[in-house]
Amino acid sequence: SDAVNSFTLDGDVRWISRDDRISTMNSTTILKNAGVETTTQWFDGQKYTLSCDTLIQMLQALEIYALTCYNVTEEHKAAVNALTTIEEVDAYDYTTDYPEKLSFDV
Repeated sequence: SDAVNSFTLDGDVRWISRDDRISTMNSTTILKNAGVETTTQWFDGQKYTLSCDTLIQMLQALEIYALTCYNVTEEHKAAVNALTTIEEVDAYDYTTDYPEKLSFDV
């Protein structure tokens, strides 16, 4: 959900899906290995020109963030499934343990 699937880039809220993160990492790595120093990333028609190294670092951080969020969500789901009463479910706080959202300034 948007509660976790977002980050801030120069003050704007953004997200890159898993498939797009993988594809962008692959193409950016290919560009870097070919000696290209910068690449372009688009969000809602807004162009960002970034160094390949910067974009790779961002994508790595996003992947770690997304994986951590996924694991926390799965832990919450398992915990809720183990609860036995409506009161326990109502009292359960599924918003805990998520990492702080990422923010990038480029």
